[in-house]
Amino acid sequence: MLLGIDIGGTKTAFALAPPDGHVLRAHARHPAPGTGAARSDVDRILEQADALLAESELSRQDVTAVGLSVPGPLDLEKGHVVRPPNLPV
Repeated sequence: MLLGIDIGGTKTAFALAPPDGHVLRAHARHPAPGTGAARSDVDRILEQADALLAESELSRQDVTAVGLSVPGPLDLEKGHVVRPPNLPV
């Protein structure tokens, strides 16, 4: 199962799809965490992803890949987002 996560300035969207890429009916949208506390925001996103998986009778072990969309810019060498304009820092 593939898990897609789109982190935006106002919402975080989630989608599940089998390897053929056709999105399942199971999807969710939540207000963006936006606290500016990275660890807290990531924990909340993981909780929301886990809830979507549970609603679909799946677990983290069923996920073979995760696609993550975040606003840029990105520091590719360090592997992190640098001061995204639409998210609190």
